[in-house]
This record gives sequence, C-alpha cells and structure tokens, in this order.
Amino acid sequence: MSSRTSLTVWALIVLLSSETGEAAILTFTNVEAGADYAAADNWDLSRVPTGTDDAVVGGAGTTRSAVHSTSSGFTAHDLWVGAGAGGVGSLTLDGGAGTLIFDGGTWPNGVHIGRDGGSGTVTINAGGLISTNGDIGLGSKDGGAGNSGSTGEVVFAGQTMA
Repeated sequence: MSSRTSLTVWALIVLLSSETGEAAILTFTNVEAGADYAAADNWDLSRVPTGTDDAVVGGAGTTRSAVHSTSSGFTAHDLWVGAGAGGVGSLTLDGGAGTLIFDGGTWPNGVHIGRDGGSGTVTINAGGLISTNGDIGLGSKDGGAGNSGSTGEVVFAGQTMA
C-alpha cells in the first residue's frame, strides 16, 4: 500500500467516523509544554482520547513525543505510535501514572508501535502500566508493498522481569 493509499484510508476512516458519530482518530500535537498525554490541548480535537477513539502519537510525516505521568488512567480503542510513512512517535509511561488501556474489542485493536513505514518507541518506567485485550504490533505493516521500514520498540526501564 503506497503512502497515498494509506493517507486515503486514514481520510476515509475519519470521514466515516464523523458521519456516524462513532470513533474518532485523535492525533497528539504537543502544543502544550511538557508533552503531557493527559492535557486536552495536546490533542488535535482538544480532548484526550476515550472510549472508541484511536490515539495517534507521531502520525505520517510528523515527529511527536508524549509522556503519561498523571495518576488518572485513560481508556481508548487503539494506540498508534509512529504510524504512517515518515511518522516518528514515542510514548513514555512514568511510574505511578494511571494505566493506559486500549480495549477496542474489534480488529485491528490494540497497540501498534511502528506501523506502515513509521518508527515508534514505548518506554514503560518502573510502575508504569499499559493494557490491551488486542495485539501489540512492533514494526508491522498493513499488507501490500511499499510499507517496509517500519520499526517498533518497547523499552522496560527499571523493571524487574519475572
């Protein structure tokens, strides 16, 4: 799938979402100092993703970094970190922060880190939690040619693995 096709698919998803009043794709813009995931002003629709929304940190052609450090947890449909051609994203979960839950219940739900030509990193510091009932994809692509070069990484910082 070419970058143009990927962009068309994303645009179609946004159009259908706005028409039906269902899920929205919220893109992290980081306009507020501190890269705070929990700050509504840091999202393009001026609200933090919830319920059926998809959260995108570092979409096609952008570089974004978000930090989740507040005690409040959040639930959304999907998380995309570094998604789309040239997209570079990172998300850091600090210890003591509320759990980020991505619980879509329908395919392709879950956590996507480095997708469709993007590069993403999720860092989970000691005590940080992320949860999904779906897949966790690292450096994956959505079929077709032209999507190579996706990279995804999860870093467990200060964690004890049992």
